Amino acid sequence: MGSNKTVLPENKFSGEEDIREFLRDFEIFVAVKEWSDYKKEFNARNRKDGETLQSYLSDLRLSYERAYSLPIVDPLPVDANADRKIEHAQQERALVFFNRRKDVDILCQFVNGLGKELREVLIRQDNLLKKSVESVLKQISTLEEEQGVTRKISAAQRAGKLQSHVDGAQNVEEVAQQQPSLENKLD
Repeated sequence: MGSNKTVLPENKFSGEEDIREFLRDFEIFVAVKEWSDYKKEFNARNRKDGETLQSYLSDLRLSYERAYSLPIVDPLPVDANADRKIEHAQQERALVFFNRRKDVDILCQFVNGLGKELREVLIRQDNLLKKSVESVLKQISTLEEEQGVTRKISAAQRAGKLQSHVDGAQNVEEVAQQQPSLENKLD
């Protein structure tokens, strides 16, 4: 039968140029693997318990910057010919597309990484992807504040009493009627 030894051609790395080529290929492999790891990190990122929205968003943006490289736009020389101007315009359009795509990707991952309740409220909105991340961040802050108030009211209702009065309300039923629904506050 055959031998279990791997046989390499004798002239595989015959010179310095072959070794440089191998090292270049290896560097490319390592860079692609790291890039792929960064993409996985971005796609798997969820908001941690107790993490602030701003911290979560800034970490997402950083992960995105590591995972996806910005298209290069070469400076346009003053004496550029028509072909060079066309190429420059294409590079600028690619940059605009990248920035739009970046905003949508970060917004989608931001919403996907939120808790179930917040995510469900947000995805019911038809225009969610047309909004900026900052406006969604403000909505979420409002929602979280309202959820805290709603939980306190629910706890008071379960206990059958309410210690403080909101806007002159005299009992739990009046407070519950004054509390707007989360969906109405989003618009």
